Amino acid sequence: MNVLEHISLASYTTFRVGGAARFFAVVSTEHELEEALAFAKMNSLPVFILGGGSNIVVSDEGFSGIVIKNEIRGITFKESEEGILCTVGGGENWDAFVSKCVGQGLSGLELLSGIPGTVGAAPVQNIGAYGASIRDAIQEVRIYDRRINSFRTLKRDECGFSYRSSIFKENPGRSIISKVIFRVSRDKPQMSAYPDLAALFDHMPSPSASEIREAVIKTRAAKGMVIMDGYESYRSAGSFFKNSVISKNVFDKLPPLSCRFPWFWELPDGRIKVAAACLIQQTGFEKGYREGEVGLSSLHTLAIVNYGGASARQISDFANMIQDSVEKRFGIVLEPEVQFVGF
Repeated sequence: MNVLEHISLASYTTFRVGGAARFFAVVSTEHELEEALAFAKMNSLPVFILGGGSNIVVSDEGFSGIVIKNEIRGITFKESEEGILCTVGGGENWDAFVSKCVGQGLSGLELLSGIPGTVGAAPVQNIGAYGASIRDAIQEVRIYDRRINSFRTLKRDECGFSYRSSIFKENPGRSIISKVIFRVSRDKPQMSAYPDLAALFDHMPSPSASEIREAVIKTRAAKGMVIMDGYESYRSAGSFFKNSVISKNVFDKLPPLSCRFPWFWELPDGRIKVAAACLIQQTGFEKGYREGEVGLSSLHTLAIVNYGGASARQISDFANMIQDSVEKRFGIVLEPEVQFVGF
């Protein structure tokens, strides 16, 4: 393992902004991860774990500690009584892993196709799309726990998964994910009820995992949310804000909204999930709205885009402007999905 100095982080993020890391190390094994963390401890350095860089905004000043890029690889499949278990290195590309599963006729992850980032970052955010979330497929997560300075394995119920969150996100810096074990199957996949996806299968009641994956990528690409060869992509982090989960009382007090798409969903616990895109549009920020080199995607209101030459501060200020407008109009505070690094 080599520790480098003053490495620009902009090229490691999908926003293409950010300053330099004081120290930078790429780790491809658990032993190298331990070495990098020992270096950080010896030099009293803050640590940031970098995956695919698709869900972060790095400050213009960079990061004053050590950035450890997780490139721990490996994918293995094993038949078990619980189904087919996949053990995957945290540094593997998420969508490449999903593609591999689908290519082998395995279902369970196809609705999460096209999401950028790495396998190790996916449980942190509890990534989800079209009614599915990664927690549904996870069996175990192997982590390095910096509080006890050793590796340990957590069962799914120990990960504290909730909407776009987990104990890994709630306790930043404590856990570093080296491997994840997923359960998939050879069963026919279940189709999503989300209208924009379900409409593609009006005449196909039982699509295959491969057909669902293709439809998901097509749908995401139409919203500018795919960062893959062959698709138009943007310098963004995808959905910048989470959909808001509010009480029924707060929901009933909202003014009438006129969104052109489904904008709220009742949850089993009685709360209401409200589409952040609708709230943003109702405050006057339409697709393609720009302030200089920063703006909203022309394809999706939730994606903040660096149109070229923007700074991290400008992106942060633009996001704050949207948050302030939504809070002033609706009394709802939009929570970012992205992580701010070095601010």
